[in-house]
Amino acid sequence: MNRHESSVTDSGHWIAFVRLFVGAWWIIEATIGRFWKWGSFTSGVNPEWISADAGAVIISTAQTGIEEGAWGWYAWVLQNALIPYAGMWSIVISVLQLLIGITLMLGLLTRWTSLTGLVMLFSILLMGSFRTSPFLIAGHLFLIATNAGLYFGLDKVLLGADGKKDTTPSLFRRLLVTLNMDRFPKVVWQGLATIAAILGIYYLMQAPQMPSARYQSISLELFVFAAMVVGGTYLYMQRNIPLLTIATGFVRMYVGYKLLWWLFTFPQDKLTSLPGFVAPDDLQGVFEQSVATQWTPFAAIIETLFIPAPAFWSIIFGISQLVIGFMLILGWRARSAGWAAVWLMLLFTLLGFTRYAPYIMGFAFTALALGSGIQISLFNILRGQQADRSIMDTPLHIGQNAGIALGVLSIVGFALAAMIGVVPNGYSSAVGATIFWTLGINFGLVSIAWLFQLMTQSTNVRQKNLHLSRTP
Repeated sequence: MNRHESSVTDSGHWIAFVRLFVGAWWIIEATIGRFWKWGSFTSGVNPEWISADAGAVIISTAQTGIEEGAWGWYAWVLQNALIPYAGMWSIVISVLQLLIGITLMLGLLTRWTSLTGLVMLFSILLMGSFRTSPFLIAGHLFLIATNAGLYFGLDKVLLGADGKKDTTPSLFRRLLVTLNMDRFPKVVWQGLATIAAILGIYYLMQAPQMPSARYQSISLELFVFAAMVVGGTYLYMQRNIPLLTIATGFVRMYVGYKLLWWLFTFPQDKLTSLPGFVAPDDLQGVFEQSVATQWTPFAAIIETLFIPAPAFWSIIFGISQLVIGFMLILGWRARSAGWAAVWLMLLFTLLGFTRYAPYIMGFAFTALALGSGIQISLFNILRGQQADRSIMDTPLHIGQNAGIALGVLSIVGFALAAMIGVVPNGYSSAVGATIFWTLGINFGLVSIAWLFQLMTQSTNVRQKNLHLSRTP
């Protein structure tokens, strides 16, 4: 087994974590998220998506997108292919989102599912919904690059022979599980990179001309994803850097980019944003909004420590986002920056910024757990140095106490959320419960990854003992 194969095997539980994380948030978006469809156990379904008024949200969102400057070709699609059949598309999207989430959680046909999800996500993004879709796009690109269903997922079973190295799967099975991507000729990768480069340049040059801040931001997102595809293809084809390292490094850089995005591109004084450098009076109002539906102990802390000093916290939060964002993008002390991002997003979540902080926390932890992709370091490139290969891509090890504690915290979080009452789209109206179920998801998935880690260690020990028993 070469070093790359060993690194991927040792990181398999964290690759599975990303798959579970992305799948879980698909289910959340389909059930109790911002554009919720199926609802919670007590809310019933959303009539604007599934029953009497199915299609209402799609029509209003599409019309807003057209009014705010969607590209002409996509405006035509919205007017002629989406709006007239909004009721049908509403049901299709509601079902498909749930199926994508469940399939990713199972690790079934992961690459095909991820490609399907990408088509939907880019459609949503082009329609003007640019908040959560970019995070999921980044997650899907990671899942495609790593073929994440092969790690503690059903794809390994589908590939045949329980994943034994000495068995060659049939072409049909390879197409089902891998899309045969590992056998793509070089010209295919070059073509994909060329198309991505052309589209990236186009959207970057279009950004200043877009009539609304919404579509200027979307243009920037499209350029960033195109740059990731081009850069990843170059590093993989020309520099022979493993796909896992590339994907991890780009996740780390994307987290840094999003921290800066909330500072410079789309700053807002809302619980559904991040609080860095928000005007003190506005930040105080956001804290007060959080306190109104917070869990009482957290509300008391916010009233005591945060509401009296909004100017101080605005500066602290802004500087933290700024410094951590640049560190993650540059790859300077990437692991320390990853831990700082995780803890900062945990604080933001506890304060009530539950719409995006849990997403960023999960992806920051992903980069940290997988070794941060430190070979993809702009800081080292600018200094003309190579990354320290002695620590490169070493996955995070979760101890037993930490794994158990996170599992317990997850159960407690879900229980408290249920006791308080889970409300669909409760990011601002039911802050206390939303804090608990968002943290319950993140803590629970890390605990599951810890269980996968134990399974990997047990398998490695059995294989080692088997090898020793066969050695004369």
